[in-house]
Amino acid sequence: MVVIGLFTAIAGLSMLASIDMYRAHLFRGDRDMLISVLQKARSRAMNNICLGSGCSDGKSHGVHFESGEYVIFQGTSYSAPDPLNERFSVNDNVVISGLLNVVFSQLSGDAAPEGDITIADDAGHTSVITINGEGQILWTN
Repeated sequence: MVVIGLFTAIAGLSMLASIDMYRAHLFRGDRDMLISVLQKARSRAMNNICLGSGCSDGKSHGVHFESGEYVIFQGTSYSAPDPLNERFSVNDNVVISGLLNVVFSQLSGDAAPEGDITIADDAGHTSVITINGEGQILWTN
């Protein structure tokens, strides 16, 4: 009986640790996706990419942050109905604060506005992503 009790207690503790590790893994995945989306938009702007028919010269590209998704857009401002917007879903427990939009300049990749984006989840995981004026993307955690 004692051995079964000890086994149950150890199994319960390891289950709690596994759940926390899984939630941390999900959070890091969402953070890494956000960083990748920012890098993709900056890369498109620097490589002078222009999507859609009738587009002959490159454009700026940016990222818009909404509840539950990140959106890569083309041009200097976000337009929700634009069919060229590329959307990426985020887990429902992730909250983003800070910048609402970041636009990377055509050819140079400079960012406007520069600032911080904080990503957090309901389990207490937090990461700050900083974008400077030259478009460099840095993060913590």
